[in-house]
Amino acid sequence: RSSDLVTGFDGNFADGWTYEVAFNWGRNTGLDAIANNINMARMNETLDTSVCGSNGIPCADILGYPDVTQDVLDYVVFNQTGTGGNEQIGVGANITGDLFDLPAGTVGFAGGVEWRKDSGWRTPDSLVTAGDALGNQADSISGSTKAKEIYAEVRIPVFADTSFAQSMDLDLALRYSDYDLFSADENYKIGLNWVINDMVKVRGTMASAFRIPNVPELFGGVSEGNMTTVDPCNGYALAGSTASATVAANCAAAGVPANFVQLGYTILTDRGGNPALQPESAKSMTIGVVLQPSDGLSFTVDYFDIDISDAMRETSG
Repeated sequence: RSSDLVTGFDGNFADGWTYEVAFNWGRNTGLDAIANNINMARMNETLDTSVCGSNGIPCADILGYPDVTQDVLDYVVFNQTGTGGNEQIGVGANITGDLFDLPAGTVGFAGGVEWRKDSGWRTPDSLVTAGDALGNQADSISGSTKAKEIYAEVRIPVFADTSFAQSMDLDLALRYSDYDLFSADENYKIGLNWVINDMVKVRGTMASAFRIPNVPELFGGVSEGNMTTVDPCNGYALAGSTASATVAANCAAAGVPANFVQLGYTILTDRGGNPALQPESAKSMTIGVVLQPSDGLSFTVDYFDIDISDAMRETSG
């Protein structure tokens, strides 16, 4: 189920300047369910002859159909439910207009401020949280982040109607972000759009980026999952092994048998959020050419170079 509200107002200043102020609220919630799951704690009680047969706990015989009686099913079967959702609240104000004229055209400006709060939660069934449900155990998730940002952007016409450029524009942008859980950060964008003629356009951008961890990455409770995991000592001493000499030596020193072969490639693993996570950052460069030999037909060639620092990812060993 989702709900949202968007409201605001806009208007004009003198000399063609415009402004807008907006409030945004959005919320979605969900319910997940598994019918006829098994309460493993109760199942264990029905198999324990020291406790079953008294205090309302039936004794189970599960060796074959229809050995499980209805009173056992009534005792151990339950309908599993969990809830979760996300919410975002945002307030922003922006202005746009023309600053001044240059020989190639008018310098345009846009700027604004924003405040934003992102929240998320996940509440599994109480038996899932306790680890008593058939399936993987999971803890609750709950948390939020807040951000205050200010940005400005200008579009500068450099050339127009020359022998080498039908038009050339320079885009400059800067954004300052202040988060409640992290240090402030500044990011920039420098872009160039060069229209040589009606058939050829060259474009390029240099920019920095900044991403904070989301709510599950920060506040996600511990949950179990069968993750694909490769043991580095798998077949380390067998013919055709790709293990390095260092790995092989370490496996041997740890007492791993020379004929060890991993049984299966999924392992029950605990996973969850990390409140100590820090944001990741990136720098990027793109260069591209657009060819339009005729109306309705165009070709593009682009080069991308993206360098990410302190990337956030889930790891398995």
